[in-house]
Amino acid sequence: MKRGLDSMFSKKSFYIVLGLLVFGIVAGAVYAVEYHYADEIFVNIEGVDDPMTLQEAIDEGEIGGVEDGDIEVDDSDKVKKVARTSYATCLLMKDGKVKCTGHNGVGQVGIGTRPSGSTYHFRTVALGDWIEATNIHGMGRSFFIEYEDNSGQTRLMAWGRNSHGGLGVGDTNHKYVPTRVLGGLLNLKQFAVSDNSRNHGKQQHRCALLDDGKVRCWGYNARGQVGDGSTTQRTTPRYVINEDGEHLENVERVFVGGYYTYGYSCALVREDTEDLVPYCWGSNSHGQLGIAQNEHRNYASRIYLPSGLANKNFVNMSLTGQAYPTTCAVVGSEDREERDREVWCWGRNNRGQVGNGETGTNEYKPQNVDVPNARYTRNVFTERDLSCAIVFAGDVYCWGRSSRGSRGDGTCTTNHGYPEQVMYGSGSGYRLRRVTDLQIISGGYGYTSVCALIHPDDHFNGGHVYCWGDNARGQLGRGYSGTSCGSNDVEYARPVLGIDNAVAIYGDKARKNGYEQSYCALLETGDVKCWGYNHHGQIGTGASETHINVPTKPIIN
Repeated sequence: MKRGLDSMFSKKSFYIVLGLLVFGIVAGAVYAVEYHYADEIFVNIEGVDDPMTLQEAIDEGEIGGVEDGDIEVDDSDKVKKVARTSYATCLLMKDGKVKCTGHNGVGQVGIGTRPSGSTYHFRTVALGDWIEATNIHGMGRSFFIEYEDNSGQTRLMAWGRNSHGGLGVGDTNHKYVPTRVLGGLLNLKQFAVSDNSRNHGKQQHRCALLDDGKVRCWGYNARGQVGDGSTTQRTTPRYVINEDGEHLENVERVFVGGYYTYGYSCALVREDTEDLVPYCWGSNSHGQLGIAQNEHRNYASRIYLPSGLANKNFVNMSLTGQAYPTTCAVVGSEDREERDREVWCWGRNNRGQVGNGETGTNEYKPQNVDVPNARYTRNVFTERDLSCAIVFAGDVYCWGRSSRGSRGDGTCTTNHGYPEQVMYGSGSGYRLRRVTDLQIISGGYGYTSVCALIHPDDHFNGGHVYCWGDNARGQLGRGYSGTSCGSNDVEYARPVLGIDNAVAIYGDKARKNGYEQSYCALLETGDVKCWGYNHHGQIGTGASETHINVPTKPIIN
């Protein structure tokens, strides 16, 4: 990412001023070190007008014999990734530590105790001195981290709610400190959880893809969500099998959706033809498996497109994390420049979220969605009763329910079974463009909000966040709360206040009552700002305000 030096050096920095001999340079020379995004070190040299990178300073003879490792920069309060779940938030710091805040009723803050209430600022999780987390995930009322053991293999640790063995630690007791996931999960390639915490995530399953191309799942299994051929609850990971009873192999990506009796999973498998094809298993309550039958599957079953399209390549998938599951997929070449992509959806269609022009009828087979410029599709998203796609030039199209403006097309009450383009400002023909990511939060009452990240390198709006839809808790970040169309501007995308350098966005997964929603943005400086629902202290401001209407930097100790 390229930015002007003036822009970069307006950010918060850490300075080290040296008034001594540095590896042979003239005594008394002074320089200041600035630490920014991408782990790049910049320096200000006394007597030199423009700042330069450390390597440039060495190359030009301003500093001699110094390498990156010779300068220690304190990055302990810089964030690498955010994980959000039911009334709690965790931050993966750049130094590998993890800090959490929010509701801690089942130990999900990970500090070793179970207080009766919540924490209201970020506290350090008890990982142990030797563990440095490399990734973090949140689901329900639990969190998972990835880390490397002494042999360099990637493993999982988990803490929080453990109903039905969802932590994979061999029992069903809640864990107040990180505990290693069992079942031989070595050389983890991808970990997948449902984008959901409805009813606090009491009954859910998880899946892990290992580097041998096989998948293991565990947790709640009443409808075959684990995919091991049974409906028995599993407290440790078990191999997913195919219809022949053999391990599902050559998997490149795995996805987890739904919760409780609606839980299901899908995987993209690389076939001998080099195509990626989908297999799904678990609950089929609304046709979300796409197998053309109304029955659950406790093993992985192949999904087929209509006759004549069976060999189409599946690029990506999105699984609803709610009790009204819909599945969508991007189909076509893995190289988007081939311009041959399509969008297909199936499953629950009560609000038109399948996108085939119909409403009210579940679809048990994949349905083609007529998205304008679909051949350029970058990604597809679905949650409860709303689906969206990012297509050419970062334009966004959504279909399904538009309660409180969630479709972003200027309407608030009409359900549409076909795509409508998201507009910004007051509409008037202004298309929201250059979008690289979406976060959809859909509540238990169907109240949905959506936030979009604008491409960081966009010349005018790079790193901005635009939101639309439900704003009952100030989750649109506009400085006020309200849900009425027209008077509260919820039906069009509008910029979140005070954010112009975001590199990632994250949505709170607490959806029990529909409007308990909040978002966070990770900034290029390694700082975080959050806004929206905060009753349990999940934004980490030190207090329990019901909602925060503008992006706010949390307290990180």
